[in-house]
Amino acid sequence: MATPYDSVDTTRDSNFASIRDSLYLLVSLNQYSISRNAMDTNSNDSKPAEGLLRVALFSKDLRLLKRTEAVHELQHQQPVVQSSGVDAHGRAQQVHITTPANAGTNLEPPNELNSMRQELAQDLRESRRKGVVPWLPIVVLCSIVDRNPASADDIRKKLNRLIDHVRKSLMDDQIRAAFVNTIDDVAERTEMQWRIDDIGLHCKAMGDTPFFESFSGQGRVKWHYGAAHAILCDVEEIYVGPEGRNWLHDECRARTYLVLGKPSGGLEWFDYRELLQVMVSFICVGGTTFGAWILSYFTPTVGLGCRSGGYTVFIAIATILLVMEMGIWWWMDAKKDHLHHLQRRATLVNSHFGSTRFQVAWANISNGLRRLAGLCNAILGTVLTTVLPRAATTALKRRQRRIGDWFASLRTQQRWDYCFFRPVEIGNTIWLLYRIMAQTFGSDETCACMSSLWGGGGGYVDMQFWNVATSDDIRRYWIAGTTLGVTVMSVAMIYIVTEW
Repeated sequence: MATPYDSVDTTRDSNFASIRDSLYLLVSLNQYSISRNAMDTNSNDSKPAEGLLRVALFSKDLRLLKRTEAVHELQHQQPVVQSSGVDAHGRAQQVHITTPANAGTNLEPPNELNSMRQELAQDLRESRRKGVVPWLPIVVLCSIVDRNPASADDIRKKLNRLIDHVRKSLMDDQIRAAFVNTIDDVAERTEMQWRIDDIGLHCKAMGDTPFFESFSGQGRVKWHYGAAHAILCDVEEIYVGPEGRNWLHDECRARTYLVLGKPSGGLEWFDYRELLQVMVSFICVGGTTFGAWILSYFTPTVGLGCRSGGYTVFIAIATILLVMEMGIWWWMDAKKDHLHHLQRRATLVNSHFGSTRFQVAWANISNGLRRLAGLCNAILGTVLTTVLPRAATTALKRRQRRIGDWFASLRTQQRWDYCFFRPVEIGNTIWLLYRIMAQTFGSDETCACMSSLWGGGGGYVDMQFWNVATSDDIRRYWIAGTTLGVTVMSVAMIYIVTEW
């Protein structure tokens, strides 16, 4: 989209190659979590953290501070006279930041299915063997842990040095003034002046803490929100979308808009622009699942058996976890301005409805729980001191203090993750594996499971018409369930093919 259809300049020094490398660098740094200190600088009308990344990625006219390499860090000195492009430094790191995909992953499920097909070809009527077929590729894919060939921590340090170099350069008044003067348009220069000064002011507030904390991509960390989505949404909305094909024809103007972006939005822990994708994904999975549930529940035998009921329990727990995770993700949003207004309104409203008594009751409950926890800790310590030798007790107390210090350093998000989400998810996964194994090895082939006792009205087994249905309502339920599942899957496949 950045160039015409018939002419693309792919030489190393071309504008196309420079923008390509900038976007490549954006994809690479998207896999690292941003420090809370940088995220907290965002507000409703200011987004210095995203602005700093925009300058580092898309600016070619920013003069950087001269630096001399030390053993672990780069020491910053006086400004240099010549202009140095940040993208050149990004291109130098391009080879080291690549995270290749494992092509063998795509070959694993077909190989497994082929071996299963040969094994199951002897007797396809055995339901205990057929039960594992649809689950095996999913289990194989979910069990694969991707490993990067390069050191993620080493790449993070290089990215932090790059961002820190730009940050300290933007704190210099002369460098900011020289950068703003490179823009010809008066209106754009005025907007850039305000934006760069705001970024330079907040660069001091960010301090010397690393901008990127740890490698969090590829599903390794909950609530990970990288920088790519917010920046790409702004890039598409403010310039690339209106310009269309060959939007890079005026490179100076394009880079100005890419650096400016929009004054609102920014890097957020909870980005409302992603809700559409989340809801569509949930509808695709939930629609097909609910269609199958209709067929299982409303057709003979009416109700849920051990197999369908077990999967229903798994889906219900997974849905509850999703809703709670989204709620906590929203509550931990870095932009708290709107929450302050909501809390203030809630305080004003609750003052008229006896909120004082509620607060007192909640405080009493919290104090009671703390006292109960302290009492249990004291009793456990006394029992351990009596039973175990002194050396073992001392080691346990030392480990307990380390665990307490580690837990106190965690954020509220991480505490919810370690204390609630991970245990429940592990339990839900164990339950799913149990249901798969029970179906595979024939544990569900009992009268209690086959009679659908989970329906609420008791179960039954029709020994005469066990494979033929005569009810008039079955056709309606089959049409409803099949239509729902097939429609959702068809719309999803059409969308995938269209986007492809």
